[in-house]
Amino acid sequence: MATLTARQLRSPTATPDNVRLFDFVPLDALLPTCAAVVHHGGAGTTGNAVAYGVPQLEVPGNVWDKAGLADLLAEQGGAMVVDPDEVTPEGLRAGLTRLLEEPSFAAGAEKAMAAPTPHESVPELERVASGPG
Repeated sequence: MATLTARQLRSPTATPDNVRLFDFVPLDALLPTCAAVVHHGGAGTTGNAVAYGVPQLEVPGNVWDKAGLADLLAEQGGAMVVDPDEVTPEGLRAGLTRLLEEPSFAAGAEKAMAAPTPHESVPELERVASGPG
């Protein structure tokens, strides 16, 4: 499945038989059905994919937080990061193939999903903020 803008959908696009094009699908409806996701590295997509334990291939843009989020998830083993200046169809295909075939990425995504939520982290933050004792 691929999501495109309404303008992109009006353009003739050749796709394989197993690819469906849509203009919008809520991530919480889509991600539980995904084995991997390729995206721009935004916090919303990254966070939702982490919440569902989906391995990610991220091509972060030039917004200040995108590369940092992508790199952090890659360090945890749940993602691959591709520099926008180095994107090629062949490179994206190779990266996606690795995400799908190497079990370490699914394990890394599951590990990231198991991280404590902000709510679960509050008691530890309170303990640290109260100082030695």
